[in-house]
Amino acid sequence: MAASASGSAHTPLLAKLALLLLLAALIVAVAPQRAEAYNLLGCKYTTKNLTFRMAVNVGTGYPTAITEAVYDWSGNTDVNFTGTSGTPNLQITVSNYGNTGWYGRISSGGCSRGLWTYQHAQLNNTLLGGKTTQNKRGTAAHEVGHALGLAHNDSGSACSSYKLMNSFGDLQHACNIYATRTDDRNGVNALY
Repeated sequence: MAASASGSAHTPLLAKLALLLLLAALIVAVAPQRAEAYNLLGCKYTTKNLTFRMAVNVGTGYPTAITEAVYDWSGNTDVNFTGTSGTPNLQITVSNYGNTGWYGRISSGGCSRGLWTYQHAQLNNTLLGGKTTQNKRGTAAHEVGHALGLAHNDSGSACSSYKLMNSFGDLQHACNIYATRTDDRNGVNALY
C-alpha cells in the first residue's frame, strides 16, 4: 500500500505540471506574431517636418504621381512634407536616364551619425514613361520611403504580402502596389 500511496501523492503534482505546460503552449500559439518586419537603412532626417521639391524634365503624369506619393507618407505617418521652391530635404527629379534597369533610385548627400544631410530621388522616364500614373506614384513613394530611412523588404510571396519597399519594381507594378502599406508606415513611425 505504501507504493500506491506515494504514487497517488505525485498524481496531483503531475496533473498541475501538465496543465502548466498546456497553458504555456496555448499562450505561445495564440500570442500575436509579427508577420511583417520593416528594414531600416540606418539613417534618417533630423526632423519629421520635411520639405520636397520636384523637377520634372520629361514625361506626363509625374507631378500628380509625385505629389500623391509624398502626401501618402505625410497623411499616414508621423512625417510631414511640404513643397518648397528653396533648398529641400528631398529633391525628386524625373529625367531620361536610359535603359539602366532601375525605375527609380535614391542618392544621398551623406549620412553623418545616422542623419541624412540631403536626399535626391531620381525617377527614370526611359523605363517609367510607358507606365501608368499609379505605377509612377508607386515608384516615387518607394523612393521617398528610402529617403525616410527604409531599406528593401522582400518578405512575402504573394501580392497581398508585398510591401511598397519590396525591391522588385516589376512585382510592385504587377501587384498594383502604389501606396504605403502598414509595414512601411510602421517603419517610418518607428524612426520619427
